[in-house]
Amino acid sequence: KAAAGDTYYQGSVVAGINASYYNMTTGQPTGIFVMNGVVGNASESAGYFAVMKDGSVKIGVKGDYAKDAGNIQEAIGIYTMLIVDGEICKGLDATTKYPRQTIGITANGKVILMSADGNQAPTSVGLTSFEQAQVMKDLGCVWAGHLDGGGSMTYGSKPEGEDSFRIVNNPTDGSERAIS
Repeated sequence: KAAAGDTYYQGSVVAGINASYYNMTTGQPTGIFVMNGVVGNASESAGYFAVMKDGSVKIGVKGDYAKDAGNIQEAIGIYTMLIVDGEICKGLDATTKYPRQTIGITANGKVILMSADGNQAPTSVGLTSFEQAQVMKDLGCVWAGHLDGGGSMTYGSKPEGEDSFRIVNNPTDGSERAIS
């Protein structure tokens, strides 16, 4: 939902990330997947990020899908919950650094996407899951989840002042990887 003073770009896509894990043989996303109100995959086994039919956004946890199902317009699965109701989840890995793709929602409903390159020392080493959660909390997120990462972690945008959409991070495979 828009808050007073928010501005939104109207027109073509200006940023995009890869999101959920998927079956590399069939291309089917794993976890929750809803596109244009059509359910492609429903599951109670994991969290999800959803744009509701009223335009609001939500991050649901394992077991929430059934109560939201009829009201979801778009949704993707979340691999690991990082922040739930303002608290960093317990048990997150604090040692293994990795390329990370993250989505979060602030208390006033703003969506924050974060991409952190990694596996390319000394240029980039990535984040641990705990660091990933801490960054999102520091950005004001009260809900956040880890999406796909590693070699699939890709961030593309149409940078301000440029006319074309392009990959702006450094994927660990050296180029875009096929995604669902």
